[in-house]
Amino acid sequence: MLVETIGWSLSLAFVRLKFIELSSEDEWSNKTFHKGAMDSGRGVQDVPPCACGCILPLEPAHLDDEILRMAVQRFKGKNWKKIAECFKDRTDVQCLHRWQKVLNPDLVKGPWSKEEDEIIIELVNKYGPKKWSTIAQHLPGRIGKQCRERWHNHLNPGINKEAWTQEEELALIRAHQIYGNKWAELTKFLPGRTDNAIKNHWNSSVKKKLDVYLASGLLSQFQGPPLLSHPNNSAASSSSKAQQSGEDDRDEQKWRKLLNAVYLNLQTMQSTELNILAETTG
Repeated sequence: MLVETIGWSLSLAFVRLKFIELSSEDEWSNKTFHKGAMDSGRGVQDVPPCACGCILPLEPAHLDDEILRMAVQRFKGKNWKKIAECFKDRTDVQCLHRWQKVLNPDLVKGPWSKEEDEIIIELVNKYGPKKWSTIAQHLPGRIGKQCRERWHNHLNPGINKEAWTQEEELALIRAHQIYGNKWAELTKFLPGRTDNAIKNHWNSSVKKKLDVYLASGLLSQFQGPPLLSHPNNSAASSSSKAQQSGEDDRDEQKWRKLLNAVYLNLQTMQSTELNILAETTG
C-alpha cells in the first residue's frame, strides 16, 4: 500500500511539474492544485498534501479526470495538443472526447424533454439521420452522440415497440449463436428492433428461457440463420471472457508503464524529498 501511495504521489508530482513547465508558478501554485481536487465534487475533504504539495491518494481514473479539468481550464478548452501533453498515454482526440462526452459541466445528462424530442424529429426530417453534430448545435448541452442514440433508440418511427413474438425470440437465439453479443449485427435479423432493445430483451428475458427453447425442438423447425450447436455458443462466450481478460491485462500494463515513466522523470528529485514523502504517507 505504501509503494502504491508513493507511486501515485510521484505521478501527481510529475503532473504538477508539467503544469509549471507549461505555465507560470503563480498560476499553478499548490493552493490552486489543491483547490482543483477539492472543487471536483468527489467528496475529497481535508486531505493533507504530500511533500510536493499534491493531494493523495487518487484513483487512476479520478487522477486523469482531475488533470484534464485543470488542463482545460489552463488552456481554455482550445489547445488540445497542449492539453494532451499533460498525460503520458492520452491523445488530443481522447482528451477532447472525454471532456465533451463526460466531464464538461455544461453537458446535459438528464431526461429528454418533449421540446428536445420535437427539435430532433424536425431536424432529422430536414438533414436526415446522419448529421448529428449539426443537429446537436440546436440543442444546448447535448452532443451528437446523444442525439443519434435518442433518435435510433426512441424517436425513429420505424422502431418496433410491440411485445416480442416467439418467432422473434427464436430468430434472436439463432442469430446470437452466430454473432454473440454483436447487437448491431443482430438488428439485421430483427427488423424494427434496435440494438439496445435486443440487448435488453436478451439479458432480461431470452437468456433465462434459452434451455426451454433448446429442449422444445422449436429451433430446429425455425427457418432462419444456420443453427450452431449450443456448446459452440458456450465456447464463443468463453472466448469473449478471455478477450475481456486480455483487455484488462493490457490496461494494467498501461498503468504500470505510466508509473514507471513518472518515476524515471522524477529521479532528479532530492532523496530527502522522497524520505519526507514516505514519512508523510507512512
